[in-house]
Amino acid sequence: MSHPDKPEYFTLTSICEYDGTASVIGIFENIDALYYRMKQMYLHCGKELHIECFHLSDAESEAKEWSKTNVSRKEYQRNEEMREARLKEWEEHHEEWDELHEGFEQMMEGNVKEGEGLYDDKGREI
Repeated sequence: MSHPDKPEYFTLTSICEYDGTASVIGIFENIDALYYRMKQMYLHCGKELHIECFHLSDAESEAKEWSKTNVSRKEYQRNEEMREARLKEWEEHHEEWDELHEGFEQMMEGNVKEGEGLYDDKGREI
């Protein structure tokens, strides 16, 4: 059992080979009961059967999982908000750096006359 505190139930489903419709043959408390049912059936080449395992759950355990999910979602939202704020701050800082970098490039290319300062596109001295 993958969930030691939860009972497992098995379903046996027959799939129609002509139109693909599914018919549940039964729900079984263990795999042995399912196999005995299959032994009773007439099976032929092309017959398709599906065996599925389900775990019975109660409201208390589902409520605990729901609470964990909500906490995880809130943490994710908070982390995303912080990431967006850091990204916005970085973009603002990057824009200022770009303006300084353009002035430095002008100076290196010799586009600034002797005695003149470097100015950005807003008229501020760099």
